[in-house]
Amino acid sequence: MILFLLIQYHSCKPKAEEKKTETPVAEETTQPKSKGEFPDFSIQVVLTEKAQKKMKKSKETIIISFEFGNEISPDGDSIQDEIELVDTFVANTKSIKIEPEKFLKFRSDYEVLVNVYSGRKSSEYNLLSCDMIQDKITAIKGKTHDIKCDLIQ
Repeated sequence: MILFLLIQYHSCKPKAEEKKTETPVAEETTQPKSKGEFPDFSIQVVLTEKAQKKMKKSKETIIISFEFGNEISPDGDSIQDEIELVDTFVANTKSIKIEPEKFLKFRSDYEVLVNVYSGRKSSEYNLLSCDMIQDKITAIKGKTHDIKCDLIQ
C-alpha cells in the first residue's frame, strides 16, 4: 500500500521543467505549389466584310477579353484582362498587364477563355457577334487563333 501511495504521489507531482529543444519548422511559403505559366498566344479577329465596313465607318474599336483560371466559372478563382485593338485585328498575350506571378497559383494546364466584342465607342451596345475560345493553355499556347465575327443582327 505504501508503494502504491508513493507511485501516486510522484505521478501527481509537477515534473521539473524539462529543457525543450524545438526543431525549427520550415516557414510555409506563400508561393503556390502549381506551375502555371504566363500565357503566350495570339488572337486574330476576322470580321465579315459587312462588319469591317460598319466598324470602320463608326470608328469602333475591338475588345479582346481574356480569362485564365483552374476552372472558368462564375465561382472560379480566375484572373482577367482585356486588350483594345485600334486599327489592327491581332493581339498577343504579351500585351496583357497581369503580373506573371499571378499565374503561379494555377495548375500547369489551366483554362483559358477568350471573348471578343466591340469597344462601344459609337453605341452603348456591342455591335459584334463573335466566336469564342475556351480550352486548356497547353492546347492554345504558342499559336495564333482566329476568332470570326459578324454584326449582330
